[in-house]
Amino acid sequence: MATQVQTPVYLSSERRSPSLLRYALLADVAVEAVTGVALLIAAGPIAAFSGFDAAWMPVSGIVVLLYAAFIFYVANEKPIDSRKALLVAFLNIDGAIVSALIVMGVIAVPLTQAGWWTMFIAVDVFALLGVAQVVGWWRGRSRLVV
Repeated sequence: MATQVQTPVYLSSERRSPSLLRYALLADVAVEAVTGVALLIAAGPIAAFSGFDAAWMPVSGIVVLLYAAFIFYVANEKPIDSRKALLVAFLNIDGAIVSALIVMGVIAVPLTQAGWWTMFIAVDVFALLGVAQVVGWWRGRSRLVV
């Protein structure tokens, strides 16, 4: 009599550790933390480079660092809270939309040429992070807290 060996069947999301969602959230933390520190340390040069008001740079830096801390908290939950992860993803998508409206001139912001390109890059970064987070959420939704 032959012995039958059964191999377990895994869904692709069950093998992934850490998940795409966690990686996307941690990438977001890195981007936000670098941005926040840069806004705090180099407010004047960034304002001159971009055309934004220098007075708001330190305040923006603090807000961005607090947001980075929140994302870090969400990324390190085990399991990740689905609602918080989607909030972060939709805030990134919202950031991409607002940045795109600034680039298109719908929202009037006095930008230098370098500031315009910076906003153009921000659209891409926000969109990439938001889409990666939504895809990561979708793939791992069976492992998330609802």
